[in-house]
Amino acid sequence: MRTGLLAIGVALAVVGAILGVTGFILPGTTPSHTYTQTRAISAPNIVPYQDRVGVVSGVNTSSGTFSISWSSTQTLAVSLYQGIPCSSVSHYCMSGPALVSWSANASGLWTHSGALTFPFLLSLYNTHLSNTSFAGSALESYATNSNNIPGWAELTILAGAVLLVALGGMAAFLGLFLRRGVYDEPAPVLPRYPAPVPRDHDPLDDPFEDDADLESDGPEPPAAH
Repeated sequence: MRTGLLAIGVALAVVGAILGVTGFILPGTTPSHTYTQTRAISAPNIVPYQDRVGVVSGVNTSSGTFSISWSSTQTLAVSLYQGIPCSSVSHYCMSGPALVSWSANASGLWTHSGALTFPFLLSLYNTHLSNTSFAGSALESYATNSNNIPGWAELTILAGAVLLVALGGMAAFLGLFLRRGVYDEPAPVLPRYPAPVPRDHDPLDDPFEDDADLESDGPEPPAAH
């Protein structure tokens, strides 16, 4: 068993499991939902030559639709402006030219699509000698998406978790069953019997005995007749 490899495998598997659980817990991509809110606007009994300004609030969004429709008992001069904070926190001032104007109308409708920054300021001016009543509604629509992370990011997290668990399992398996020294150099092969001790000289180099050494010191035997 290889303890170090086993510990690394277990650690990778644990991290992968935690990452996978996190990927499942995080909310995935959900379909966008369109919210629509309507606000009623009314101004009864606008006296002659009176200018009334009302605040139209909503939800700021980078992409939405806003429309306003109205009608009155007599013609009115109506204008819609972009509002910005001014001298007091609770008050707003008109910014720039009017977004839309009706000089002398008894009804009106205006729609805008795109970025919306609230509030809007609605200005009403009665040019008649009698009181005039105004009634209208403002409608806003915008889409929202409740997911916290994009779908591709969630898939990447889950894929990484699976990869870590697989690598951790393989490392733990090798740590349990891989013997130590598998990759070490093999020990040198020793001969079964000891090598003979070398001699100082080759026996073939020894001189042959001299023939004279074979002769006897006595007299030669007589030759046979």
